[in-house]
Amino acid sequence: ERPFIMRKPDYFGNDTNEKYEGFTMDLIKRLSTDLKFEFRIYQSPNNRYGADDGNGNWDGMIGEIMAGNATLAFGAMSITSSREAVIDFSLGVISTGVNLLIKKPKENFNIFQFMMPFSLELWMAILGASASVSLVFYILDYGSEDRRFTIK
Repeated sequence: ERPFIMRKPDYFGNDTNEKYEGFTMDLIKRLSTDLKFEFRIYQSPNNRYGADDGNGNWDGMIGEIMAGNATLAFGAMSITSSREAVIDFSLGVISTGVNLLIKKPKENFNIFQFMMPFSLELWMAILGASASVSLVFYILDYGSEDRRFTIK
């Protein structure tokens, strides 16, 4: 995916590491120089990022990592909970600025807004439970000589 990795249009050699260019190639070349490792680029089978077939078998780049055919994979891949359960993701290396925009809902302000997280039925249940517990405490304390709990 442009600008991350692109095939060089005028390259006809056999060295797969020189067949590609782009941000990802610049990054992996820099990492290999700094961390002193060698790498070989190859395309993901079926040109897929990776999906689970429902039985824990993955295809694409994730399948290659899971099978041990690849040590790492680069791509503009979205992080999902199912993918994150089987592989580790790095922090993003580039921000595209692409965002999801929606219309902001109209807000109505009133004095009882603090009560909005709970429904009316739940507030009534809370008040009823409080009154019931208070009544039980009063009844249990009523026969005591040194009354500590009063209606007041």
